[in-house]
Amino acid sequence: MSDDSAPERDAAGRFVKPHTPDPDTPGNDSTHPAAQAIFGWVSHPRTPALLLAAVIALTLILVMMDGLVAGPGEVGFDTLTGFHALVGFATILAVAFAAWPLGALLRRSPDYYGDTDTVPGDTAEHVEGGQ
Repeated sequence: MSDDSAPERDAAGRFVKPHTPDPDTPGNDSTHPAAQAIFGWVSHPRTPALLLAAVIALTLILVMMDGLVAGPGEVGFDTLTGFHALVGFATILAVAFAAWPLGALLRRSPDYYGDTDTVPGDTAEHVEGGQ
């Protein structure tokens, strides 16, 4: 059986999909039990906070261990505890800040494709305006 009614449109004339639940959402009954056992922890609401806490704890442990291991320094200040972590962090910040002007240089202008009519031709706006 087919539905002969016209599809729903919003005020701008775009098609509106009817709301249907996504079958691939975590915790759904259709999820395979092995996948739920392996990856079920990902859907927990506190997972991002726990992962951030684990990364912070690992960083602090490694910086403290840096103070225990004494290596030969080529300059005086590179033997300081956490020096290499700070240099790495500063390098990542430099890369992130360099990406902004590079993105502006490489990005296409907003009118790259020209002005196009984005309203479908069979909407009431076009049908009434053309008659």
